[in-house]
Amino acid sequence: MGYQKLSAKLDAERVARIISKIQELKAELDFVINLSNEERKTLRKVAEKRQGYVNDVLIAVKANPKTIPGVIDTEDYYYRAKLYLDLAEINMHIQPVIEGISDTMMAAGNEAITLTDQCYGFLKQASRGNSNLTDTVSKLSKHFASRSRPAEPEDKPTTDL
Repeated sequence: MGYQKLSAKLDAERVARIISKIQELKAELDFVINLSNEERKTLRKVAEKRQGYVNDVLIAVKANPKTIPGVIDTEDYYYRAKLYLDLAEINMHIQPVIEGISDTMMAAGNEAITLTDQCYGFLKQASRGNSNLTDTVSKLSKHFASRSRPAEPEDKPTTDL
């Protein structure tokens, strides 16, 4: 069955508990980093299909450590490969939660903006006969002020063939 209408509610206490648990998770993952966009572009990515490759080579190196030359610190390699594989497992468990939160936010936002538009319409209509609402509706109308678009460049290249 597809999405219909949300009926969930979060009280302040529950939100605080969830945020507290997220803070605990962040504390457990105190070593995580945030890469810049430029750094992300330059790094070779493992991707899901390469996780098996990393795992299989790790197992092979552990089984045959003497075949790896001394220029590679195998203990360091074990640490880095295991860190990647452990984080991949954690990520596999947390991604559905993140996706669910994002999808639920999208649905809740849709429901909220639809009802907001309806309420605004009723307020506008009521302000016509109620001077107390005129100021309020005027302030709310700022959300509909047109935003200026950047001017188009005057020297457009021509493509005469």
